[in-house]
Amino acid sequence: MIALGGSIDLVTHLDVIEAEEEVFAAKEAEEHAIWEAEGKPKNAAWWYEKIFGWIF
Repeated sequence: MIALGGSIDLVTHLDVIEAEEEVFAAKEAEEHAIWEAEGKPKNAAWWYEKIFGWIF
């Protein structure tokens, strides 16, 4: 089924999606800060993000 541009609703529940994105971004920033504070900015998650993250 192909959805036409005029029939797609981009506004409904947008606040829920944006709130979820803010939580995710805050969590990710906290993880990065912990990595750098520990002096290990290049752990397994960092390598995965840099090598495989761009593929998906």
